[in-house]
Amino acid sequence: MPSTDLLMLKAFEPYLEILEVYSTKAKNYVNGHCTKYEPWQLIAWSVVWTLLIVWGYEFVFQPESLWSRFKKKCFKLTRKMPIIGRKIQDKLNKTKDDISKNMSFLKVDKEYVKALPSQGLSSSAVLEKLKEYSSMGMMLGIYMLSTSLKRQVLSLFNVHIG
Repeated sequence: MPSTDLLMLKAFEPYLEILEVYSTKAKNYVNGHCTKYEPWQLIAWSVVWTLLIVWGYEFVFQPESLWSRFKKKCFKLTRKMPIIGRKIQDKLNKTKDDISKNMSFLKVDKEYVKALPSQGLSSSAVLEKLKEYSSMGMMLGIYMLSTSLKRQVLSLFNVHIG
């Protein structure tokens, strides 16, 4: 009794013969059109087309949408145009000048705390430093204070906590 693999192979035999005929025709067609090219040209064209297909695939299938990348590229090219680029640079320069005029910079004659002291400051010393920096407009925030010290500091700025 024949095995099931042999029966399956016999069932596909006509299809395999048809596939062999068509693959031979395809091979002869390709070989017929490639006779005018040298082997190095065929290799070069294969490499070029492979690289183009890979680049195209990576270009189309990126996390950012194609439309979004197109808009970014258009705006980037627009910003590089001489007329528009100059206007943008003028606005940036004006903004930088405004910031440098209106910001309070460090005072030359003033001594600032640049590192943590080996001994912690007392509550009164912390409050004194806060008042000093606050009067210069340099107070940015308070972190990690005890509740009583926090109440005293916030009362300086008319902020009440419950």
